[in-house]
Amino acid sequence: MSGIYMRAALFFALVLPSFAAEFYPIDLSAEIHRPWGSFQPFTDWTLPAGGRQAFDNVPFEISGVVQLIGMEHAAKGNVRSVRKTFAVNRVFTQLHLLHYAEFSSTFGQPVVMVWLHYDDGEPYSYPLRFGVDCMDWYHSPTASASGKSTTCPWMAAPASSRSRQVTGLWHTRVPNPNPARSVKSIEIHSMFAKSTYGLVALTLEAGQPQPALEDKAPPSRRFPQIAMPASRWLRFKDDATGQPVPQAKASIALRDGDRLIPWGDHIADAQGKLSILLPPWWHYALEIVAAAPNHAPTYFSLEDDFEKGTNDVAELKLKRGKTIGGIIRDSSGAIVSNATLSILSVEGDSKRGFSLYHWPQTKTDVRGRWSVPANDTFRGLEFRISHPDFLPAEYELGDPQEREPWIVNASPLLKSEASMTLSNGVMLRGHVLDDTQRPVTNASIACFDDGEVIAQRRARTDASGQFSIGPLERPAVALIVSAPGHAPALIRETSAKLDVKLKPALPLRVKVQGPGGQPLRGAYLVLVDWHELRWLGAMLQSNDDGIIAFPEAPADNAKYLLTMPGMTSEVLTLRAGGDDVAATLKPLTRR
Repeated sequence: MSGIYMRAALFFALVLPSFAAEFYPIDLSAEIHRPWGSFQPFTDWTLPAGGRQAFDNVPFEISGVVQLIGMEHAAKGNVRSVRKTFAVNRVFTQLHLLHYAEFSSTFGQPVVMVWLHYDDGEPYSYPLRFGVDCMDWYHSPTASASGKSTTCPWMAAPASSRSRQVTGLWHTRVPNPNPARSVKSIEIHSMFAKSTYGLVALTLEAGQPQPALEDKAPPSRRFPQIAMPASRWLRFKDDATGQPVPQAKASIALRDGDRLIPWGDHIADAQGKLSILLPPWWHYALEIVAAAPNHAPTYFSLEDDFEKGTNDVAELKLKRGKTIGGIIRDSSGAIVSNATLSILSVEGDSKRGFSLYHWPQTKTDVRGRWSVPANDTFRGLEFRISHPDFLPAEYELGDPQEREPWIVNASPLLKSEASMTLSNGVMLRGHVLDDTQRPVTNASIACFDDGEVIAQRRARTDASGQFSIGPLERPAVALIVSAPGHAPALIRETSAKLDVKLKPALPLRVKVQGPGGQPLRGAYLVLVDWHELRWLGAMLQSNDDGIIAFPEAPADNAKYLLTMPGMTSEVLTLRAGGDDVAATLKPLTRR
């Protein structure tokens, strides 16, 4: 045993004498690309429920999907992040990733690189390879990642279709080779494979130290060395003073011949510098639109200059421009302070191409006023306004002759007098009681808009059983109210004030068995459809006897997905309060 490993073992022997593992799910909600409840990439996607779920006896917190860019998506103009960093600030022995790939890459090709940044010393990195640590979420039933530290804890056959594929999530364990050192942050960055990488959840484990993984590329493929992404450095300066422009926002596109590949938005640091990670084996010209809180949007073209060193910095100068502005009021004419204004414009020209640029956000002051610097083009200006107490609003620059309420003209903009209005909308309020008229605390409310099958808004009741959701354009079409010990309630055609009564829960029990009648442990039951609404409010597993007990199931008919890794899936229509239901799952086979 090496000296480092012996010291780590001694450290954890003192801190955790029995090696009782403790788990720390990381909150990814601030970095997600799409919330989990609204994540439906295709019809056959059978996903597990969100929230706190356990896979392979490891707790994960599922709030959405963090996606990192793959070249298949990039070529189609679908921008994903190049890298993400998650604050940790703790010691741990290994990390657990619940993840997948979208689109297939070459077997063994690195999809992303995971970096552990310690409080002191050199960081540790480990590549996650396609086919070894993760695979396409839509795959053959017999496909399996070959990595010894990777399992497929969620595999669901699309029972509602004739597809021969299944959907799955992969669980990879990455031991920390320096478990006695505190980790400041975990960084994951794209390796620019064809696959888009999807991180669903990330959990840290503090337990018994594990040997570091040995990265072995498949012998049939040539990946002797990992080509690290190239960096291109930019620095933004004021055109008149030459001083750095901090916090400049740059929208980047890569030019490949006549094709533009969007490469996302990037923010400069306090010295006006930023670096762009680029694929190491290709060379692109850069098309850049940049602006800052006191500088107007400016278009730059940087030709491919791969002969320059990685530390060379391209200096780009931003102009102050002319000021535009206005005032935001509510429907009664009162000023609205702290409203967020997002401006979009079309930048570029017919020779270099056009780009849609999102300006740095600004907010209204205590007088309801806002102002930003603008350039001379004024092309395709669109204004999006948001505030937590009002409905969002959109305006666009138009001709003075147009009388539509969503049109603003150049003249009042240049005078900082453009007037815009936010609607108050409707606040939906309610009171949740049990059958004895006592308030129900911490009840969950899922709000469904007209035509939506997935809840777009959620809330919980306070200590007095009260809740509020809004502002809404109109009262919600449907609410599902649920709480432990109670049967959920479905309310349709709601008014602005509701009194909801929850009845006692009725049990639902399903016995899951194999073809020979043997009980199956570890099968999942997910409530997916109740009155054509995708609630996804619960996910339960069968015990050693194959029994799944759902203590707070709907009292009337609902559709449930029954699935288990390596087995077929079934959609069952069940009603709570009756006898136990037997369900049989069969092993998946290649058809």
